[in-house]
Amino acid sequence: MVSALLKAKLINPKDAVAVDGVLSKTWDDAVAITWTITDVIDHGRNMGRKTRITKGEARHVLDYVLRKHDATQGVSWDTIEYAINEICGTT
Repeated sequence: MVSALLKAKLINPKDAVAVDGVLSKTWDDAVAITWTITDVIDHGRNMGRKTRITKGEARHVLDYVLRKHDATQGVSWDTIEYAINEICGTT
């Protein structure tokens, strides 16, 4: 994550070690599962869709999943597939 912050010029290189320490301490006792637009686009292709999912559509799918998923069930490939069909149709 520090390298992404450096690349985006959001932190000064001289602060990278300190930022890395803070992030490491923050995430020592936590975990976060992430889904990316690449996941959505690739899954759309694996579903056999005739049309490719755009980056914009993939962002909408992720936003839909974030807003509509059942927290007791979590997010799975089935959740992503359902959202793709809701946002992009079943083509």
